[in-house]
Amino acid sequence: MAPDIYVDDAKPVLHDYARPDNPLFVPESRIETGRLFWALGQHRAFGFSVFGVDDLRPGSQFSRACALIGEMEDVVTSAQAEGRIAGVLLDEGETEQRFTLGGYDIVARNARALLGQMLLDAGVGEPPPPAPPPSETEGAHVGPTPADARPFALVIAEADDQFLLVGQGVGLDFTRGNDLVEVDSVEEGRFESRGWVPGRALNGDERLFLLPADDLGAVRIRLLRLPGTEG
Repeated sequence: MAPDIYVDDAKPVLHDYARPDNPLFVPESRIETGRLFWALGQHRAFGFSVFGVDDLRPGSQFSRACALIGEMEDVVTSAQAEGRIAGVLLDEGETEQRFTLGGYDIVARNARALLGQMLLDAGVGEPPPPAPPPSETEGAHVGPTPADARPFALVIAEADDQFLLVGQGVGLDFTRGNDLVEVDSVEEGRFESRGWVPGRALNGDERLFLLPADDLGAVRIRLLRLPGTEG
């Protein structure tokens, strides 16, 4: 059994259909990229299709997300099978999401909201609002469909103290008991047929905002963990 999703809030629907006796497959949905990431990461979905996919404009957000995830299909499916993956989707009004993965307690935050609060605390004022997202589609069959502006991501535990983050607008904070945890390195990159292709190494304040606020990206994070003390 599979859901045909046109309600505004897809999370409860995906939850109801993702059962031990009914692996999640979405044969039809609105074009909302965040739903794809939530279904894959939170519910281990093995398929996700949208209505009007033939009307997607070249370079649309959803098409780029499919291309990005398609290049790392083996990484995603292995993480799903081994329970090393989480999905993040922050709806309007949500500023954070908490979960446990790879031995760490993780808080996923809305990076744009966090930046706005930091600027207000510094007396600078809020950043200007983002530009309206472009339409995902062309043609008259499905009408104008704006790109998904919500923060969303896949978080994958790759190895001890190493995580892969793919998505947009999401920052992560890591804790582990009383240990002191710091982000040791952040490397942008992408997947190709030969595997991970590294890009820039992020330093300084850039590491506060791991993914682009209004575009898709991928980063590999290495953590530095120092044993803490009780009491």
